[in-house]
Amino acid sequence: MKLLETYERGSLGVRRSFPRFAQAYVTLERPGKVRQAGARILASDGEFLYAYVELGTSSWVATFAWKNEWILVGAIDDAAPDSLAALPNGTPWDALAAPLQIVKTRLARIRRYPDLENRVRQRGVPIPETLASADAVELGFSLAFLRRNEEAERHLSRALEDPALPERAAALAVRAELRLARGLPSAAAEDADALAALTAGTDQDGYKIPVAWFAMHARYLRGLIATQTESLVDEALEDLAAVVADAQAAEEEKRPYMTTNDAGEIIAVDLGATVFLGTTIHPELTRVQRSTISRLKRAEIFRKRRAYETALRELEGLDDLPDDLLRATLFQALGREADAVNILMKRANDGSADAAKRLQEVRSAAALAFKAPTGRPEEIDVEDRVLHSKFGPGVVTDAVSVNGRNVRATVDFDDGVTRTLPTNVLVLAAATEEGATPTE
Repeated sequence: MKLLETYERGSLGVRRSFPRFAQAYVTLERPGKVRQAGARILASDGEFLYAYVELGTSSWVATFAWKNEWILVGAIDDAAPDSLAALPNGTPWDALAAPLQIVKTRLARIRRYPDLENRVRQRGVPIPETLASADAVELGFSLAFLRRNEEAERHLSRALEDPALPERAAALAVRAELRLARGLPSAAAEDADALAALTAGTDQDGYKIPVAWFAMHARYLRGLIATQTESLVDEALEDLAAVVADAQAAEEEKRPYMTTNDAGEIIAVDLGATVFLGTTIHPELTRVQRSTISRLKRAEIFRKRRAYETALRELEGLDDLPDDLLRATLFQALGREADAVNILMKRANDGSADAAKRLQEVRSAAALAFKAPTGRPEEIDVEDRVLHSKFGPGVVTDAVSVNGRNVRATVDFDDGVTRTLPTNVLVLAAATEEGATPTE
């Protein structure tokens, strides 16, 4: 392999000595040049240690032997599994195939590879149903990311059969959401209760999880369950509010791990500690993201209670697609049609099919609400507020006159679109709105 032709020597250092998929680094050396590559330990048979190594765009399976330190003794391109038989000790491919595949799916999920689907089933290597619990957790997380919910749930359930599973909290958290997505709130509630009862556990990298985190994520799950089942709504509001407060507390918890100068500017950060403090038990959620979802759920509850202004306050500062769609609904409920249309137009232009459908519904409703009266319309002029049978209300901003009479008008409609139309298809708003003036 080119790597071995280029570098004369390599050694492995383990950052954290965990039994499965330990994080490690490889130091590659040649005269005048030293490089470090990331690595994940796959397996060890006592004499040799096998690791999946990535350097730039290249990756390979490397074998290390112990000689006062782990020394690189062989490396092969992982695209050629048959050549694994040539590694020291004649290590068979079958012994490393599942660990290699699982660690690749984990890295793919973390890095959001677009070809995660292929990596899960890479090169047709079968995934045994009897995977070790740690492997089953990794595969379950990856399948959940692909929205293959039933498969993911099956692997996570298999992993949870292991009473010593260190990642039990994460497995319960993900399985609860999978069950909720499948319309099984009672089963999801069982997972939330089991999560709240935990007293110890680690995250995927082996860090010990604070006990309070179990109860906090259980409150988040109960809030999701309550909003789906429309039961215990008051308790759900309290649970989701606690999750929002937890995200705010996370920022304070990070401060001791940040170094500031005399001006109060942050000049150094303990990245490992701050990243950990920003995470949750769920492998795909940070504490801020979890808070954002909680605020959206609270807004949905307030909308159902017709507390529209309160719901809008919950959405302040949020700008994801679900937030904007709900915000448009709230504006409509408050009679703020123009604000709703502006949001829906922006999201429709961004490619949202839901927003485009909603926008059409709003325009259709406006057309039904504003029917032109019978009879010849009055003279239309600039600054008049007018109505159109299809496009609804708007304001004239320009007009084209022929023989002293305006025959075409440019109108800024309340749906946010400017159109130029014949004046004979427009009527003054005053003609249909009692007490209104043409420029009102």
